[in-house]
Amino acid sequence: MSRWMLGGLSVSLLFAVGCGPAGLPKTYPANGTVVYKGGRPMKGGSVQFTSTQDPGLKVIGAIGDDGTFALTTIRDQARADGAPEGEYRVTVLPPLQGEHKGLPPIMLPQTYKVGTTDNQFKIQLNVPPPRS
Repeated sequence: MSRWMLGGLSVSLLFAVGCGPAGLPKTYPANGTVVYKGGRPMKGGSVQFTSTQDPGLKVIGAIGDDGTFALTTIRDQARADGAPEGEYRVTVLPPLQGEHKGLPPIMLPQTYKVGTTDNQFKIQLNVPPPRS
C-alpha cells in the first residue's frame, strides 16, 4: 500500500472510533430503578430520556417487575445499549394494564446527566403507588 492510502485509512479509522452503530453517538452503560413515593418499585412500563442537545435520539428502557431498567439508544434502524453522554429530560410511562391502567405519563421536573461512568439512576416519583 502506498503511504497516501495508509494515511487515508488511518484518518478513516480515527473517525470511526467512538461512534456507535450506523452513526449513533458513543453510548455508555446507563440503568436504574423507578420507585413511587415511599419506595415501592413501579412494575412495568418504560422510561424515556429525551436529550436536551439532540431530541432526535430515542433513549428508552423497559421497566421490569422489580422497578429496574437499562437504557437503549435508537435512531432510525440503528440501536445501541446505553445512552450518549449529555443532559436529558425524563418521562416515565406507566404500563397500560393492571393497577396502572389509565395513569398518564409522568414528566419529571429535573434533568438527568449521563456521563462516561457511573450512570446509575434512582428515579423517585412524587406520586403514591396505585392501590392494589
